[in-house]
Amino acid sequence: MDLTVTIPLGGPGRRSEWNSTSVLVYGIMSIGGAIFAFAVSATSRNTDPNDFFYDIDNETSTIFAVVGMISLMIGVVFVVLSFRLKEGEARRLESQARAEETEREKNIQDIANAIRSNIKIRCRYCGTLNEEDASKCSSCGAAL
Repeated sequence: MDLTVTIPLGGPGRRSEWNSTSVLVYGIMSIGGAIFAFAVSATSRNTDPNDFFYDIDNETSTIFAVVGMISLMIGVVFVVLSFRLKEGEARRLESQARAEETEREKNIQDIANAIRSNIKIRCRYCGTLNEEDASKCSSCGAAL
């Protein structure tokens, strides 16, 4: 089970829950978009200053380069965040396992105490049931 982060997206009252896996996927997708934007930027660069579209092509190339840089930064932040969420999930699962183990040990101890309190010893002289740790019969006083 992944640790989830609730992010308010889409207006008031609307929430989106992301776990570490979905944040990693969005980070990788963002880095892929950055690579695509860098490729478009590199291929749309116009090196001929006499071309009529020289300025427009180079502005477009610059815009794609900026979009690629922003997308790359967002992708890196998402990838780092996903690993932090995964670490938090591991710590939470570890503490939950320790709590369950402590509860199990407590239950075992309670059961053992209940069993011990119900063990009775029968007096060989009068047949009365006595506590396990009694040294004398509660009825006749004989040694147990």
